[in-house]
Amino acid sequence: MERWRGKHALVTGASAGIGYAIVEGLLQAGVHVVACARNPATLHALKETLKADSDILVNNAGIGYFGEVGSGSIAEWREMLNLNILSTTICTKETLRLLEKDGITTGHVININSIAGHRSIEGFNFYSGTKHMLTALTKALHVELANKKSKIRVTSLSPGLVSLEPPRT
Repeated sequence: MERWRGKHALVTGASAGIGYAIVEGLLQAGVHVVACARNPATLHALKETLKADSDILVNNAGIGYFGEVGSGSIAEWREMLNLNILSTTICTKETLRLLEKDGITTGHVININSIAGHRSIEGFNFYSGTKHMLTALTKALHVELANKKSKIRVTSLSPGLVSLEPPRT
């Protein structure tokens, strides 16, 4: 991560679990971080360096509910679509717009996906669907940027099972 020293990153879903660990790692590597989450008290504990411009976007925010399609909750499906897909796509769109506006040509969009984005997980049917969609959107963005001869990179990372601990404060 030496090449990222001094760069600026925006990390969503940063108050716990994978997002919190990403922020810690980026800060240790000398990256200036703006951390976004729904838990402001935990974010304050991160003591991140705020900077408006970002070279790196880490789309980590996401949520998953257990349930089958036949018995699932429409409210939970909407929440998963909004957080796992729409917010990720909106953050990506705005980051690309700002990178172009600021003349930054070497940015990096990182989508934190899931093994559920590559194979369906029994009992997490709709969640798996949103993560498959994230896989498709990431691949499509990669093609879109390649067709524009852009040097902006896009990466999908799919961790396996992770023990999510409460935030450390």
